[in-house]
Amino acid sequence: MVFDMISDFSQRIEVRRPALPGDFGFGDDDHTETSVLTTWASIKEVNRFSAVKQDLDTEVNNYKVRIRYNAGRDIEQEDFIVWNGKRYKAKTSPSVLEIDKKRFLEFIMVAENG
Repeated sequence: MVFDMISDFSQRIEVRRPALPGDFGFGDDDHTETSVLTTWASIKEVNRFSAVKQDLDTEVNNYKVRIRYNAGRDIEQEDFIVWNGKRYKAKTSPSVLEIDKKRFLEFIMVAENG
């Protein structure tokens, strides 16, 4: 299963970050977002048993996301992920994994309204 996930980087995701208002709230209320990164990812739905073991909410769909690690590509708490035209939030903090001398970032995401 681990090897399948490593080779299955077939999903395109974009990590977006809310930007501060242009004048920091003094009249201009135009909140924008910036793209932090766009990359290929491996995304698998977390089954109910695994969700319970990880103390995740089983009433929503949880997805395990794995991207290739790059030191300059950090995902912050306020960031959201766009995948298949929908917005998601990272449920867990990204952790760095090393598999076969390759490094990956892995985290669990849920739909933004979920």
